[in-house]
Amino acid sequence: TDLTIYGNKMDWADAQNAAQNEIYNGQGGYLATITSADENLFIFNSYSPANSGNLDAWIGGSDAAVEGVWEWITGPETGINFFNGHMNSSNPVPGVYSNFHGSQPGWPPETQDYAGIMFNNVGSGGFWHDDVGNKLHPFVVEHPDVATMQSHQF
Repeated sequence: TDLTIYGNKMDWADAQNAAQNEIYNGQGGYLATITSADENLFIFNSYSPANSGNLDAWIGGSDAAVEGVWEWITGPETGINFFNGHMNSSNPVPGVYSNFHGSQPGWPPETQDYAGIMFNNVGSGGFWHDDVGNKLHPFVVEHPDVATMQSHQF
């Protein structure tokens, strides 16, 4: 897997379009689908702490189709349900990795339907959150079929 963290801020839809247009080894990318604790830690550690502040970066999860049913909607994991519910009523899907912060995802009727990974120094770094799709964040692009995990920052 090749992971690239783009520092330029975009809304979720524009970030996904930019990811698809980012060609690496002849393949378009997608907003990252984080399927293991190792991958999550790798992404978190790959983003320079000096640049992170309290930034969040878009990843490829959403509950826009059905409130409270979180699925990967990008890349080869499209359609995989990884989390159900909201804070205090959460039901991680057995055998499927997820890493929402204890206060996340928020309660309905919120329109926070898109997932991000948090980069900060206040104890929630590396955890996921939900946010409104029109908010501007950096984003993590993933390209499949790379022999080892590597990262880049732009």
